[in-house]
Amino acid sequence: MKQVYIYIMDTMSDWQYAHLLPLLNNDSFYKVDHDKIELKMVGADTWHDKKHKDILSLTEKVLLENGAVVSICASVGALNSLGILETRKHISNELYFFKLVSVQYVSESNYLDQHLVVDGNLITASALFVAYTLVAKFNMIDLDILDAWYHY
Repeated sequence: MKQVYIYIMDTMSDWQYAHLLPLLNNDSFYKVDHDKIELKMVGADTWHDKKHKDILSLTEKVLLENGAVVSICASVGALNSLGILETRKHISNELYFFKLVSVQYVSESNYLDQHLVVDGNLITASALFVAYTLVAKFNMIDLDILDAWYHY
């Protein structure tokens, strides 16, 4: 079984993965396949600090090797700084804000006004819909149970 990695950093928005962690750590009726999720990047306002360059390099490597990367909120801006968004459809929290906080954002034609975008093995999302989408995409729970959980 592969591990699911969540990159933890100063200023991260820990509430963004709070719904996902119990689903990854519960074997009662969940059918989790950890081989499918490899890296999850959460929002934070320090992604452009040089101390995060190693994890960003790892992100590129995971994507090139067809591993799944989930990027939400401000971490999508970090992918922009790598040039990854130039060839991939994506979302962040809101286009106007994203353009303000992203360094040299030139990929507006790939920006979709949705809550979540899946482009191959890259999943980008606004913060609120990521847990539901990950669980659905990776078939971790029967959809009837997932919908009941989501609409509770």
